[in-house]
Amino acid sequence: MMTTEILRQAMLKYTHQIIALVCIGIGLALGLQYGASNHAIYVPPGIRLADPSYLAHDWWATQVHHYHWAFFLLVAGLKTAGFLPWGLALGNVLCVALSMWMVWLIVCQVEVKQPAPIWGILAYVFLITKGMPSVAGSYLFSSYLQASNLSTAATMVALYAFIQHRLVATSIFLGIAGIFHANFLILNGALFGLVHFFQNAPLSLTSRSKWRNWLFETAWILGPTAIIIGISMPLILSISQTELGPNEAALAQNILFDLAGPWHYKPTTFLVDFFDLAGWQLLGMTWTWLAIPHNHSRRFWLTIQGVLIVLIWTATALTTVVFIEQVSRFFVWRLAPFSMLIALLLFLCGAMRALHEPLPNFRTRVSVIGLSFLALVLVAGVIQYHGSILSFQGAKILSIPLILLSALTIKWFLPHFWLTCRQLRPLVFSPLVAAMVLIGFGGATFLTLYSFDRYNLLFNTLVPLQKDELYRWVRTHSPSDAQFVIPPLQMEKFRLLAERAIVVDFKNRPLSASHLLEWYHRMEAITGTKNPKTQKELIDGYSQIDEVRLETLRKKYGITHAVLPRSSREHPLVGWTSVFENTAYRVLASPNKNPQQITKKPAIENFRARVDSF
Repeated sequence: MMTTEILRQAMLKYTHQIIALVCIGIGLALGLQYGASNHAIYVPPGIRLADPSYLAHDWWATQVHHYHWAFFLLVAGLKTAGFLPWGLALGNVLCVALSMWMVWLIVCQVEVKQPAPIWGILAYVFLITKGMPSVAGSYLFSSYLQASNLSTAATMVALYAFIQHRLVATSIFLGIAGIFHANFLILNGALFGLVHFFQNAPLSLTSRSKWRNWLFETAWILGPTAIIIGISMPLILSISQTELGPNEAALAQNILFDLAGPWHYKPTTFLVDFFDLAGWQLLGMTWTWLAIPHNHSRRFWLTIQGVLIVLIWTATALTTVVFIEQVSRFFVWRLAPFSMLIALLLFLCGAMRALHEPLPNFRTRVSVIGLSFLALVLVAGVIQYHGSILSFQGAKILSIPLILLSALTIKWFLPHFWLTCRQLRPLVFSPLVAAMVLIGFGGATFLTLYSFDRYNLLFNTLVPLQKDELYRWVRTHSPSDAQFVIPPLQMEKFRLLAERAIVVDFKNRPLSASHLLEWYHRMEAITGTKNPKTQKELIDGYSQIDEVRLETLRKKYGITHAVLPRSSREHPLVGWTSVFENTAYRVLASPNKNPQQITKKPAIENFRARVDSF
């Protein structure tokens, strides 16, 4: 007991310091990555600001509209300082840590007796779900810094300031979120503006002084956002306006929503995931009444959840029941992870409060437990659809709410058994058991996050090694004005890491209609397809590339090199010289260049040599 009391006192004394260190640890747990996924889209335009010679011959880099201008300035600054990879990696750690610290402060605002366990559970769910993903591929954070991560962190600070009624801080961080990402610019304005209206607008139309104060506060909150919208409007219009005819515009729309990004913009392709979102939202609304004892604070949390529900589900109706392209492009589903976070926070606060307070009336107990289990059925159904509720991942997500609801069911409906369980509490919460649980959860989280195909600045693995070897060779052995044709869906980091121009790839698809059509025609040209509708058609088409298609691409786009999977065609293509090979890829050079043959060790041999050196 003495040891337990000493640990408890130490935790109470240094709670904020411990939470701060854990926040940094959560940021580090997502990895120190550079060059991953969306970096292929967001980093090259910033590098071009610092070095105009970079990708100077690339169509996408020089002709397409790029709209995350604030992030590009950040990349350009880090590139000029010579700190780009580590700057982005550590910047993501800072964003995640700052956001988790804001979550801690918000939990403390709810005034529960034990905020640390509630925050710990939220942090654990954040880790095991890898950023709380939700519908349409939305998430709070990715494992690498991009524009949306910066905007998420700024939004979390704005939310905490909003709860504190610090209007200046709210407006500043809403502005920061909007500067870095256009979706956050529009959606945060709608979210915070509507919440402020329903929460603080005067009920009487005749109270001029109250309306004047409300309008003044609204101007403070949304003023910077409105200014940034005005500054960004020319760029937004340049992307949205088109001189295409009706048929071409319709074709461009079909390309975006049916081929380029249906999982992102077309809800009919991921409708089942909305049941998961509905489950979390139902759970949050159910427990708000028990989580927040004060009427004014409860009204705020009900209002923000209600506004989120209205915005998200209205956008869903306007892209499923009827399809309005502009609504889909706003990507309102970016708010879904915030809705999930708030719902989970309120559920945990309500459950913890219910475990320590007297029993509510019988009707309340039945309603709350019934609605809670219905919400978990919705969540479990989606987990089962995508995998299995009995899987390791599914069990981790469902275990915490099931344990809390089971404990509450026992307390509320089996009081005598609950008293017996309380007598075992010193044993259950002993330091040894707590350490074992932490080690178990920590190990599970580590295994979940660090699969063997991850890549970051500290270590590499065999999976990306073959591509990295190719990128390094291209970067050091090909002319700076070389033009490559590459597999459309396998080498999204080619521009960024190889630093050479390419004809086209699937990842870097424009949003403006005219450029989207050009992207599509280039995709047809390199894959030898006509009106492709699936990614499989593109992959299969490129694998059948031959001398005739290469010659056509050389004349039309000026290609000097071609990257081919070793598995596609083993025989040499007449007139094209093999200048690089490893176990996964080979590079062919145009006959007009007469390149020197270069022999490389297979990537697997380099990997083994690297392991042996340790």
